[in-house]
Amino acid sequence: MHALEVLGRVLVLLGDLLLREGGRLVVWWGVLTLLGAATYPLVFPLCRRLGDRGWGVARATGPFLGAYGAWLLSSLKLLPFASACWVSAAVLVGLGVWRGRGMRDELLRTLRRRRALFLTEEGVLLFVGGAWALLRSFRPDILDLEKFMDFGFLNAALKAVSMPPVDMWQAGSGINYYYFGHVTAAFVTRLSGIAPERAYNLMLATLCALACMVPLALVYSLVRRLRGQNFRNALVAGFLAASLVALGGNLHGFLYGYALPLAKQAGLYSGEVKAYWYPDATRFIGYFPPTNDKTIHEFPLYSFVVSDLHGHVLAIPLVLALVSLAWCLVPRFRRPLSRTWRDLLPRGWPELLPGLLLGILFMTNAWDYPIYWGLLCWTAFLLPLRNLSGKELAVRFVAAARWGLLALGMSQIVLLPFTLHFSSIAKGIGVAKDHTPLWQLGVLWGGPALWALVLGGFLFLEGRRRRREGIPTRLSEPDRFGLLLFAYGAFLVLVPELVYLRDIYENGYARANTMFKFTYQAFILLALGSAYAAGRVLSSLERPLVRIPGLMVGALLLAMPLFYPPLAVSGGYAPPARGDYRGLDGLAFLKAKDAGDYAAALWLRDREPRQVAILEAYGDSYSDHGRISMATGLPTVQGWYVHEWLWRGDPQVPRDREGEVRRVYESPGSPEARKVLDRYGIRYIVVGEIERKKFPTLDEAGLEALGKQVFSSGKTRIIQVEGR
Repeated sequence: MHALEVLGRVLVLLGDLLLREGGRLVVWWGVLTLLGAATYPLVFPLCRRLGDRGWGVARATGPFLGAYGAWLLSSLKLLPFASACWVSAAVLVGLGVWRGRGMRDELLRTLRRRRALFLTEEGVLLFVGGAWALLRSFRPDILDLEKFMDFGFLNAALKAVSMPPVDMWQAGSGINYYYFGHVTAAFVTRLSGIAPERAYNLMLATLCALACMVPLALVYSLVRRLRGQNFRNALVAGFLAASLVALGGNLHGFLYGYALPLAKQAGLYSGEVKAYWYPDATRFIGYFPPTNDKTIHEFPLYSFVVSDLHGHVLAIPLVLALVSLAWCLVPRFRRPLSRTWRDLLPRGWPELLPGLLLGILFMTNAWDYPIYWGLLCWTAFLLPLRNLSGKELAVRFVAAARWGLLALGMSQIVLLPFTLHFSSIAKGIGVAKDHTPLWQLGVLWGGPALWALVLGGFLFLEGRRRRREGIPTRLSEPDRFGLLLFAYGAFLVLVPELVYLRDIYENGYARANTMFKFTYQAFILLALGSAYAAGRVLSSLERPLVRIPGLMVGALLLAMPLFYPPLAVSGGYAPPARGDYRGLDGLAFLKAKDAGDYAAALWLRDREPRQVAILEAYGDSYSDHGRISMATGLPTVQGWYVHEWLWRGDPQVPRDREGEVRRVYESPGSPEARKVLDRYGIRYIVVGEIERKKFPTLDEAGLEALGKQVFSSGKTRIIQVEGR
């Protein structure tokens, strides 16, 4: 299809999106802007090292801070979650106004002087967010992979009275997973008044936009701080960071999607070349060639394309904010200690913020908690280091330990109500028996490795030149931070080569989850480091004989990971046509699949404001079972088998419940069935085509005798149990 034709169709579809969803888009953006503006005065004093003085950090953290207040109020059973959302939002806005009044002139001066950067960041946020919302409008379905689970968590949070929400697939039990990101999505959904099936897709667009905006602000600030760097060079580096973090891939797409097919056509390669399938870039180790060491190594763009609203995706704004704060805290890391007990106390609100965000991060995606606590500690140790003398090392170690303990203590206080209701699903640490071949590591991490070598080589040559000229050769703080991003990212890649966290996926997938979670963060850190290296080195090339070939090589290195987005987007979404526009309703697929189920889900959701128990058919994970509980947040007795096995730590728990569900559907008049209804307080029983297929001997007459039919549409009926 001709590029201009595609562009024309996209513009037509964009018009459709604005016409049908424009009001909701404005409301959603307005809520996020209000939360970001309220948070800005709170982070402003801590973020003076950022070009935008923390506007990106405020945008990223505002929804989480507001959601934490609502979550805490409902966890302590002071308010139901729905009311707590409004109270928490009001408190956050009030704090922002109160803090902002004291720095009004400075805030306004910052906005005036840096308006070009602010406008650029907001333009990126709107463009990327709008573009991803448009893309989701081609395929908005909350279907396949783990979308049922994610949407169920979102709806469970919306219906919850207190925290944790009741697990929508395990009536009577709280969610035993990292659900806070879904609470944050529910918080914004509640404030906006937008239906959750649309909010799901808007949240995905928001995460993609923030994954561009925050790296742009951070890397811009690092490059701008270098001597001799101007606004243009720093902004280009910022755009590179946005592209590599949110829109880039590894080298798999370039090599297998373009290079090998071209080599085959030119007769330079005789092996087999298959049509490229974009998930292969995240399922490479253990699959090509096949081994008994199946692994996962995803990255943000793949997550945005497949559109699971999972914890590691919801945590992206938080981890980017924490990386930014680690850079901003360097002046405070340098402050001398007084050697008294007062050193253990925070010096004002800004020093509490990293611990607060780390606590929220644990509840959102616990794997990231030790990773970014470690990054904070290493930054506190290495960035202020003046020399390698024993005294200086000891001083820096004590200072870093102080910051580590402060963040650790604060974070544990923040997440205490969460841990009181949470049982770890990990089963210990195992020593890795399988290891990745070097050539596969090269395919996945060759791009950042090359940029690390480029930066290291450049700094070595620059240092040698400065020594010859008698100029001090101490590395600048941005250079140190860039090298730290590379070193720490490489460490995260190395971890699953040595150890792994044991879980239920031991046979053939032992390293999968550990590699997934660690290398996801490695990708983000290495992408930030690569963007900084590119901006640092390419903008410093002055001699024409060096500059022109240097820019050409740099452009090639930067282009290789950006070959992946066209492959991924075209693989996940068909080329746009007028008839492809479907809007942002993520439940429209259910209406097309079974209009009766769809109507039943909406009827239950509108009728019941809280999490009353229902009964529907259980089933395997990644299936259509659990569709009513997923769409409403109302808990059923048993949903997806493997997920509940993972969350409860014992496969017997879902098995026993499956037997109870079968008993009610097949022998509703038995005393055992009545005990099941009473044990879980079941109010509604769903009878649809899925139930009839699951239970061939289903006793519909007996089910009707348990109460009365209160809803019927198509082949789906709902029976309300008598007395409930």
